[in-house]
Amino acid sequence: MLTFTRRTVLALAGGMVAGQRPALSNAQQPGNAIYVAPGGDDSLGNGSIEAPYQTPGRALDAARPGDEIRLRPGVYEPIVVTRSGEEGLPIVLTTLPGEERQAVISGDLQRHKIYGGAGGQKAARWRNGIVVSAQSHVQIRNLAIQDVSGRGIYVLGGDPGVQFGRIVLSGNLIRRTGNSAIMVAGFPPRDRLATEQTPRLRDVLIERNDVSETNLPNDFAPKGGRNEAISVTSSCGDIITRDNDVHDSLQYGIDYKAGVVGGEIYGNRIWNIKRYGVYLDAGVNTVQGVAVYGNLIWNCRIGIALAREARDAGLKSGEMPDHSLKNIAVFNNICRDIQLSGVYCQKHPGDVPSGEISGVRIRFNTLYNCNRDGGGNSVRLSGWDDPEWVAAGIVRDCDFVGNIVYNTDGAAGFLVGTSGEGTFLLADNLVDRDPEFVDAPNLNFSLSSASPARGYVDPGFAPPPFDKSADGAPRDQMVNAGAL
Repeated sequence: MLTFTRRTVLALAGGMVAGQRPALSNAQQPGNAIYVAPGGDDSLGNGSIEAPYQTPGRALDAARPGDEIRLRPGVYEPIVVTRSGEEGLPIVLTTLPGEERQAVISGDLQRHKIYGGAGGQKAARWRNGIVVSAQSHVQIRNLAIQDVSGRGIYVLGGDPGVQFGRIVLSGNLIRRTGNSAIMVAGFPPRDRLATEQTPRLRDVLIERNDVSETNLPNDFAPKGGRNEAISVTSSCGDIITRDNDVHDSLQYGIDYKAGVVGGEIYGNRIWNIKRYGVYLDAGVNTVQGVAVYGNLIWNCRIGIALAREARDAGLKSGEMPDHSLKNIAVFNNICRDIQLSGVYCQKHPGDVPSGEISGVRIRFNTLYNCNRDGGGNSVRLSGWDDPEWVAAGIVRDCDFVGNIVYNTDGAAGFLVGTSGEGTFLLADNLVDRDPEFVDAPNLNFSLSSASPARGYVDPGFAPPPFDKSADGAPRDQMVNAGAL
């Protein structure tokens, strides 16, 4: 059974139960309401609804823990959050009910030369829509962020040994960015460091955001950014990404990478992504204790990919890379109409034989019409059996169990490069056999009463967190293959 760092994964119907700290979504204690409007006045206003401030920066200067800054409809320049709240008393940037996403934080992307404008602003403050750096207990809710050449929302930690966090990013509309729509990082990703024992940034909730058109070409990156629509990286812990719509974007959808310990990616809808829908990659660092479950992914090049990208280049002298991908659970996901692979366990070019890949459980997923282009494999478990890796004992205690892999043309493709080495247990997968879904053309992937996937899986493979299906039904003595 998997052991997650600080949280226990339960069924989708019940969500998750927090461990040592109260849930981030708990209601905060009431504070003052501070109003901001484009027609307000920073000098003469007092922050009331009758006399609002003009800029969010002025409101932040006046804010105290527990205060809620309410942005009225209109367009605002990029924001740097300069205040922390306290436990139960966060600083909240939001709108009035009924005005959700009508307060627009806008950058200068449309003025870049690449779009026929005069040129992008060189000032760093224009590069990102909202920056939360070295702050805690901050919530950003129901805003619109668009047309920035950098990141839509950028949450950053601070110095080594100092922990920030308790951040909520909820209900925002983020579109047309030159880099990630949302990036959460303990330190700037360009600073490639080995694993730190204490995450610099912890407890971040990313939920119910609508994210699209990321990594667009801009004057600072003519070919577009290289990150993900939602990117979590570099000394983070306990990051929850749930119930977001991520779509119509370059590069990748959701990525936990290069130093993430503890977290969940669940309930997201991900579609029309140029590369991978969900990606876990350790880089010169580690990704561990992460659960990926209950996501719907379609029209991407690859649905879910796992890799280490364990390159030594860029490490400082004396650093010891961890290069580990461990205690990972991938379950109850539905990947459909994928160009190449629904699930891909990748040996990334340049990987070195060090670190470990262990405790990877890929169970009870439904992969339907993956390998749509016919040039790949619906499932690709290859590369992790590299002879050097096997000799070094890098890959161990991993499994691919209870999954449905089916294409309507009967040629899903299942490439396994790990058999015979004890690196991957393969058991009770229904492959290239019609599972008799209730109504797959209309996206109902429940099993009919006559489905051969019913009772197909040994009950021993369904302990928590695998003991319930994606719709919350218990897996007891009748353990079906697939997500539903």
